[in-house]
Amino acid sequence: MKDRIRTCLVWIPRVIDLFLMAISPMVLLLLIVGVIMMMDTIGAHRRLLEKLEEVPHTTGARITSCYPEEYFCFADFIDENGIDRYGKLEWRYYSEETTARLVTLKRDDIIEVRYADYRFEDHIVLAAEYDNFLIYKGHIIQNGGIILGCWLILILHPEVMLVTLVDNLRTIVDKKWKRKMGQG
Repeated sequence: MKDRIRTCLVWIPRVIDLFLMAISPMVLLLLIVGVIMMMDTIGAHRRLLEKLEEVPHTTGARITSCYPEEYFCFADFIDENGIDRYGKLEWRYYSEETTARLVTLKRDDIIEVRYADYRFEDHIVLAAEYDNFLIYKGHIIQNGGIILGCWLILILHPEVMLVTLVDNLRTIVDKKWKRKMGQG
């Protein structure tokens, strides 16, 4: 019985190593996609931040619907030009205390929000919690895990990145002395 357990314990790292080696080409692509996703979310946050900073518009907004399991609410409001608008209030920017307050929101509750120009987006931010929106770094945490995991797998199995260094697949290389030994 002990021999079977020992055999299983020896094979588990080997199987994991083979699995990581098999997925390493896909991980390289996932790393690139993860970096693009992070750049996109950071860019979207920066654009919204710039638009909210341009001319600070604040008003009272009426909650139309809330989705606590998905951490956002929809609200409608009238902007400074008298145009009836709606916006999406995402909760991810706020502290746990603020989120606990937002969970209790019901239809027709009024909240003070900050909004951007109508030509940009329909995202709104709580006016009282605007500082939390300014310092939000959650997009790094969201995409950083994917990037870090991919990077670790590529450190363990960099073979996929070395494929481009092969000049002639038929040449045999002496691994000990790093020299060509002839054609195979």
